[in-house]
Amino acid sequence: MKYNTIKTQLEPNLLSQRLSEEESTLLHTTKAKILNNLSNAYYDPQSLSEEMNMSHVQLTRKIKALTGYTPVDLIKYYRLEYASVLLLETNDSIKEITYKTGFLLQGNFCRTFKKWFHKSPSDYRLEHKKEPLSFKYHCNSPFSKNDVQYLTWLQNSHPFIGQVLSTIIENIQQDGLNVRILAGYLAVEPDYIDKTIDELLSLSVKKFIKNVRLQYAAEALVYDDASVTSIGYTTGFFDTAHFSRSFKEAYDCTPSVFRSTIQKGSFPPFLTINLLKSKKDKTSRFLYNQSKHSEDRFV
Repeated sequence: MKYNTIKTQLEPNLLSQRLSEEESTLLHTTKAKILNNLSNAYYDPQSLSEEMNMSHVQLTRKIKALTGYTPVDLIKYYRLEYASVLLLETNDSIKEITYKTGFLLQGNFCRTFKKWFHKSPSDYRLEHKKEPLSFKYHCNSPFSKNDVQYLTWLQNSHPFIGQVLSTIIENIQQDGLNVRILAGYLAVEPDYIDKTIDELLSLSVKKFIKNVRLQYAAEALVYDDASVTSIGYTTGFFDTAHFSRSFKEAYDCTPSVFRSTIQKGSFPPFLTINLLKSKKDKTSRFLYNQSKHSEDRFV
């Protein structure tokens, strides 16, 4: 994305002023210098004044008179306006946007952004980057065939959902995986994940994680020859009894009965095709190989 495509609230105000050619050139040059250094955390008014071949005092006086901003506030203004563009026009994480807009610490960026826009970066993205649906989808527990089709669509239309799914799978063995841990991995705020999952799936994050565990387990029972105990451990259940109880509540049968009665053709391997290609452990490699043989048939 080119910095010079940024349009800000400041510019319409300036257009209404009668600027001399010298003043207009000063403002355009100042903007260009700042935009070319947005990712430089050490770019400050002193750096700007040196590039403009002006003293700091002289630059401050002129910029303040024309815009109402001091150079330090003008630099901050363009950093934050660019951040708002990245939040809405890219899928960059908050951490990535922090660095791209010249902030050294994510916490400082979030506090500054909230002070400027009166909402956190995650909330700003959620409120302004909505792709309206004609209905509110309600996911089942466990996932139904329609849920799998809907999730496949979501991965393309809402890449963040794909990131959440991938992160859950990559850490599926972790006992106690929750929204705060996910938020840490994804460098977003927990509330953003909560709101997104609820809005798109009508599920809590806790329930969504459990559904993914169960879907993964069900696919493993069908496509993998590992033991039930091993699959339970692989999918993050702390013991076989807990795994069996949770699985039976979801599928109305034990894992062993499910394995003996479900045919591969009737249970397409959604997670193994879409999400496990990067896994390195033995079970995942087996699942992926099986999925590749079935991909044309099921997808």
